Amino acid sequence: MNNKENKDDVIDLGVLICDMWKGFKKYWWLLPILCCLTAGGAFYYKSSRYFPMYKSQASFTVSTNGSYQESNTAYSFYYSQSTAAQMTKLFPYILNSDALQELIKEDLGLEYLPGSLSAAGVSNSNLITLSAVSSDPDMARQLVESAMKFFPEVSRYVIGETKFNVIQPAVTPDEPTSKPNYRRIIAKGSLIGVAIFCILIFLYAFFRNTIRKEEDMREKLNLSSMGVIPKVKFKAHSRKSGNVLDIHNPRTGEFFRQSMERLAFKIDKQMSAKGWRTLVISSTLPEEGKSSLSWNLAEMLAESGKQILLVDADLRNPSLWYLSGQEIGQDGLESILSGERRFEEVLWNHPSDVYLVAGDQGSEDPYGRLSSPEFRRFLEKQTEYFDYILIDTPPCGAFSDASAVAQCSDAILYVIRQDTAKVGRILNGIQNIAGNGIPVMGSVLNAADVSVSGYGYRYSGYNKYGKYGKYGKYGESARK
Repeated sequence: MNNKENKDDVIDLGVLICDMWKGFKKYWWLLPILCCLTAGGAFYYKSSRYFPMYKSQASFTVSTNGSYQESNTAYSFYYSQSTAAQMTKLFPYILNSDALQELIKEDLGLEYLPGSLSAAGVSNSNLITLSAVSSDPDMARQLVESAMKFFPEVSRYVIGETKFNVIQPAVTPDEPTSKPNYRRIIAKGSLIGVAIFCILIFLYAFFRNTIRKEEDMREKLNLSSMGVIPKVKFKAHSRKSGNVLDIHNPRTGEFFRQSMERLAFKIDKQMSAKGWRTLVISSTLPEEGKSSLSWNLAEMLAESGKQILLVDADLRNPSLWYLSGQEIGQDGLESILSGERRFEEVLWNHPSDVYLVAGDQGSEDPYGRLSSPEFRRFLEKQTEYFDYILIDTPPCGAFSDASAVAQCSDAILYVIRQDTAKVGRILNGIQNIAGNGIPVMGSVLNAADVSVSGYGYRYSGYNKYGKYGKYGKYGESARK
């Protein structure tokens, strides 16, 4: 049991990394935007709160009154390192004392001190540096000079008589000392943007819950797997050779044809055993490949000697006429149900022996047409002449048309494009289309990539399926 759990953890980690890479490829454009925003935000934050401060300082040594006298002086001063060290400790208290600050304010004619004073001593010496910081460079110099002027007077009550021997006088500073390093600020802001992007990509990958493997259809959807159809990507050759996803196109590859052959065999076997004649093929979202799969499945069943009728019941965006590669015309199922054309006038016998009802004419009321008694009678009539009727429908996750078609059919084949629709949305789609008790014979994992599905042979990439861009004109639900 532990070994199995460890194996699952490794697989989950691999899927997580794969999803993060997919998220990066999908949302890479967000990285420079985030970096610009965070770098700009950091620059604005620092610049809006930046106030230039100027620092002026003076260096001096400290002399203190001795206990002996020389002949030509009243007092003798001697250098005292211990006194200087003591003064360094006392300097902050004396500099911030009310007595000294009142003298400085009176000297400069101010009501308050527009800056701060500090002092630092050099270790093992009597050298001290007195500094003043202010927003006014000239005021910083005046504060130092005034503090040095009155400091001995205030400090004599604490450490006795002192004398300053100036080594470096205070000067007016030319440059502020607190100027921010905007390059570093922008660089840090950009790194914050990178970190936010990485977190978003991780969350994107972590919370994805899609169908990636054949086992996921059984474990997450409780659907039996009818097959896995590989990804196919046409290489850049001459356009004259065609990029049609068709089992008769040699450029689709042998694996694609073999996968469709296995799928057709399973469907034929199951439908024959249960006496089913009509099969609805649907998916959750647009561009999951159900129309292409319907067309190739019909061709493969026709190759096995079956009489196949393929009906394009996607009255919102008919596309089978395009996939067939033939100029069929605009009349299709809509023309039959509206009474404008008879079935024989619309039926098209394709060179691959597939009988096709398809056209580029949509309907203003697709659900009403597909839920009408005329549609049910149409299907019942055609079962007398065809072995199987395959019906391509709109995605059931966006529209209720597929549910109307399913009520007139024997079974449902559910197409799931690998790593596309969320599991919750797939379950809702299945519930919508099979809510009236119509059996779902199984599901097909479409556009499977070996890097995710883990199959032992390599698939080459898959082109877009169908043309669902037109769905946008039928309402917001098509874009959700």
